[in-house]
Amino acid sequence: MSAKYKGEGFFIKNGPKAVLLIHGFTASTQEMEGLALALVDSGYTVSVPLLAGHNTNLAAFKKATVQSYEESIDKALDELGTYETVDVVGLSFGATLALHLAVCRGKVGKLVILSPAVFYYNPLIKLLPLLRFYPGKIMKKMEINLETGVKSRWDLFKPEAVAERIAYEWFTFPRLADTQRFMNLVSKEVTGLNNQILIIQSKKDTTTKPEGADFVFNKVASVNKKLIWLERSGHVITEDYEADIVTREVLNF
Repeated sequence: MSAKYKGEGFFIKNGPKAVLLIHGFTASTQEMEGLALALVDSGYTVSVPLLAGHNTNLAAFKKATVQSYEESIDKALDELGTYETVDVVGLSFGATLALHLAVCRGKVGKLVILSPAVFYYNPLIKLLPLLRFYPGKIMKKMEINLETGVKSRWDLFKPEAVAERIAYEWFTFPRLADTQRFMNLVSKEVTGLNNQILIIQSKKDTTTKPEGADFVFNKVASVNKKLIWLERSGHVITEDYEADIVTREVLNF
């Protein structure tokens, strides 16, 4: 499915109950579009904001910070203030932002946490105290799926999804360091969460460690919580081989 909204933020009004969907770090709204449209078809209003500095250019990305990402989300949440309920769905670092939002804002209802960014796989994380001063962009590692032969820099291996992906093929160390600090903060905050929560994680994720899903599941105070494991997907589970399972479970939730 080609991205109708070209990775930009979008809002579709379609019912008294709303869902806020948050995309991941270096990505765009394209990775949430299919799920968002399925929610619209099921009678929900959806808001899918574009995080500051994303789907633009290197200069804009370097200027943006986690604080400006939060401002993008806070604005979207405020615009949903009149709706009966506002549930939140986040993917990757968007999931981390969603967890923080639920801690800080009382308006949040149910939480869906997809491939949560709690622990990065990248071995350079340990060197971030030094590398965060390097201003240039770093290309993401090209990976080859041994089953399909598909090459991807995004831990995403369904051929059609790779071809349609709207996301940066690079990152910068200063912004990565920002996200790491924020992830450390949120990992301490989640014990205060009691929202009804659904977590979906692929065992083959090599961007963020699958242990992050277990961590969130075990740390939240929520009584109503569920963790679902996927077997075939990479990190971007809303677009990969089991996207239909993700959509079905989210709609059921």
